[in-house]
Amino acid sequence: MSANLASLERRLRRLEERRTGEDAVYVAWGRTAAEADAVLRHARDTGIVAHWDEAIALVWRDPTPAPSSRWLVLGREHENELSDRELSLLVDAFEEEAVRREREVAAAKGADLPDLDDTDVRIRILRRESRDLPRDLRFMAIRENPEPVMHWSARGSGLVRACQCPSCLSGETSPQVQYPAHQARFRAWLKRYAPEDELYV
Repeated sequence: MSANLASLERRLRRLEERRTGEDAVYVAWGRTAAEADAVLRHARDTGIVAHWDEAIALVWRDPTPAPSSRWLVLGREHENELSDRELSLLVDAFEEEAVRREREVAAAKGADLPDLDDTDVRIRILRRESRDLPRDLRFMAIRENPEPVMHWSARGSGLVRACQCPSCLSGETSPQVQYPAHQARFRAWLKRYAPEDELYV
């Protein structure tokens, strides 16, 4: 999870240049957007969060209990203070904010980005600000193309037989079906978004 935290730290610093002190964010969780907003409003009203502090209200849609709303200090020494799922949702939220701001800045300069989808805009930001572009592009490619669920009869090198469960017999979890399909999707993503970067050569 350290690489993910480092990536999130960079994005947070770029999103808010006026931050002082430690890189920290208050995360208010709720089952709905209204509930999360109410939690954040209460934190501001009670002085837990000042008006200049970095804070965000996020929806927890998983069936598991929502995490506690709290301050998160970012950095490798604090990586055990949040779960992988929390980190994933935080990255998604800050990437959405980064895309929104990038489009606003471009529009203000008369360079609207109507032909770019959100992934194009995120890559545009990375190309301008990343300190390790190949690594960050690889990370994005993997996040955008997660491996499907596959069942294997035995571990080993190469593509081995699937088990004989009903979902494998139908091809839904069979590696013979899912692995080639995933590889094709991954290659198509690279061709569409990073055709000249030679990330996997």
